[in-house]
Amino acid sequence: MKKLFLVVLLAASADVFADDVADLRRLDRELVVATYTGDAAWWDRHMSADYTLLTSSGKIVSRELLLAQVGDKSLKMEAYEPTEVVVRTFGDTAVITGRILQKYTFGDTRVEADLRYTDVWLKTKDGWKTVAGHASAINVKREKAQ
Repeated sequence: MKKLFLVVLLAASADVFADDVADLRRLDRELVVATYTGDAAWWDRHMSADYTLLTSSGKIVSRELLLAQVGDKSLKMEAYEPTEVVVRTFGDTAVITGRILQKYTFGDTRVEADLRYTDVWLKTKDGWKTVAGHASAINVKREKAQ
């Protein structure tokens, strides 16, 4: 009987783990879409109150500033897809790493940024919330927009 209980418990744990990973992969993809479509409302729903982003240029961006930047209509970003995505869970905490190639125009500057990213997520009573993000530049090209 104890062996059967243990097998059932392990199977249930595996299902929860698989569901969390699937949810996090979906959220990672949604985060990308919310970024290039300027969906600040998505970010507002899925960020912790104390969210911090460390940019590839070393700047610290607060939740409030990120919401303003994402919603800024002068930012024109092309659609992109995350690649090399790895999701790791540690109980109610998750770390997602991946790579993105962003192409955008902001003001009079055209940017093409090949980046590696790390996002930290926390499972709350309201679902997964991103608490921190970091981007490291592989290669960034900036030029005057035409």
